[in-house]
Amino acid sequence: MKAVLFTIVLICSVLGAVNAKCSSYDHKSFFWKSCANTNSTMTYLDLAPSPLTLGNNFTLGFTGKLGTTISNNTAAGAPFSITLELYKDEVFWVDLCDLVNCKIPDICALMSQKVNAETCALLKSHGLPCGCPITAGTYSVRNFNFPTHNPHLSFLTDGEYCATAVIADNKGGVIGCLEVYAQLSATALAKFLN
Repeated sequence: MKAVLFTIVLICSVLGAVNAKCSSYDHKSFFWKSCANTNSTMTYLDLAPSPLTLGNNFTLGFTGKLGTTISNNTAAGAPFSITLELYKDEVFWVDLCDLVNCKIPDICALMSQKVNAETCALLKSHGLPCGCPITAGTYSVRNFNFPTHNPHLSFLTDGEYCATAVIADNKGGVIGCLEVYAQLSATALAKFLN
């Protein structure tokens, strides 16, 4: 299921994906916005429950328009890429990209390596692509349920997160931008906060 979660995050990033301004958030629940003026836009995004509790099911819904086909044809230049900014609130916002690689230099290569047959079948059952090309068009999913694993590391996982994903074409132009704020919990306490 890790591959399913990864693929959904990737697709949502592709549909809408620049500069995280985490300190400006005063939210205590899921929040998102498109952050680029491009022909790829996210018009609806919902991830529930809030806070997201590891070990329970998540429910995803989204509608977005991809204005550019993403393909693995790199004859015109470098492949399509995703650059993430990922922060966790630890009294101040900590840049998690200092700890992990937040650059996906080739979306298509990564999908071909990480999306297995089971994940592909699940994505296709919701009308989503499981590899390249990702054809320009409108994609919409409601009530996509998937389980998560609780690593029982609440001291590392619990907290507020802010992320921004920028999708760039093979010439470096921004295709889309999505900024997200969410709370994550691996503890039973989150059940009582809802």
